[in-house]
Amino acid sequence: MKALVLKEPGIIHIDEIPLREPDNREVMVKVKASSVCSTDFQRIFNGKSYFYPIVLGHEFSGTICKIGKNVKDATVGDKVVIAPLIPCNNCSSCRRGQYSLCDDYNYIGSRTNGGYAEYAIVPEENVLIIPEKLAYEAAVFCEPLAVAIHGLLKVLKAGDRVLIMGAGAIGLLCAGVAQLWWGLMAMVADVDKKRLVIGKKMGLNTVWLEPGNEMILDNLKSNNFDVVIEASGNAIGLKNSMNILKKNGKLLNLSLYNNTVEFDKEMLDKITREELVIKGSWNSYSQPFPGREWSIAINMLEKQLIDPRPLVSHMIKLYDADKLLKKIYYEDRENLMKIIITTD
Repeated sequence: MKALVLKEPGIIHIDEIPLREPDNREVMVKVKASSVCSTDFQRIFNGKSYFYPIVLGHEFSGTICKIGKNVKDATVGDKVVIAPLIPCNNCSSCRRGQYSLCDDYNYIGSRTNGGYAEYAIVPEENVLIIPEKLAYEAAVFCEPLAVAIHGLLKVLKAGDRVLIMGAGAIGLLCAGVAQLWWGLMAMVADVDKKRLVIGKKMGLNTVWLEPGNEMILDNLKSNNFDVVIEASGNAIGLKNSMNILKKNGKLLNLSLYNNTVEFDKEMLDKITREELVIKGSWNSYSQPFPGREWSIAINMLEKQLIDPRPLVSHMIKLYDADKLLKKIYYEDRENLMKIIITTD
């Protein structure tokens, strides 16, 4: 089969690679669409892959075309989306149903070959059947949407006022879940006007953080947000998130940081004196595996409670992906949000 192979940092090629048969509890998926996560760019261009060569891609959908002999619930022809985590099911976290915290997990598309290919072999428990009317290109958003939902389930309650700091894909999806599904007063803030335009196309409430305009931050603070979601991934965004949060409020951190982030005395004293609650959220899984996050995500997309189409900045074919991913990353990064790779 043809696949986009990451051979070494910065070197990707469309290659012909072997395709094995599915084992007893595995299925073969004919990949129809996949989405490029920001972590994939880190792995491709910044040397962050666990090993080489590898086929990346953990946000993908397709149709089951073969099944192992002991597969029970999946059948050939099923339209599916893939939950990429493969938990060990033995550690204390897995025994508690906290699969996102598994001590010894595998992961489709980062620790084993994934969806940037014509076909993918995955465990039966990692496929979820999706409605016929849900487009493959929309279904790839189940994974990032489930990531957003996983975090929001930890902190939101009825009547909360919510601010999302950072209008990347996860930030905008968080805003969509809070505003369009939960029905909360939610706003998403960013310094990048282009990202906020995408948010408006999704029907979201947006705030431009005009550089140097401290009045905007003061106005946001006066909203008394019960929950602030840090999705900017930078130190300034984190500090602003904490400063805006009301007393006894909750800060949900969804970011990983490429640079050092320091908590100064003022920030630490604020946590103590204002009795702030700080929670982290990682991945998208709960009990029973893969969790209600995934069923909620599929339901939202099926019923068009959230429209992910404005998030798509580029549509490319798998067979051109080696050339086009490089071109987009190096020449069009300012317009980059989500890239959809199709095989048809």
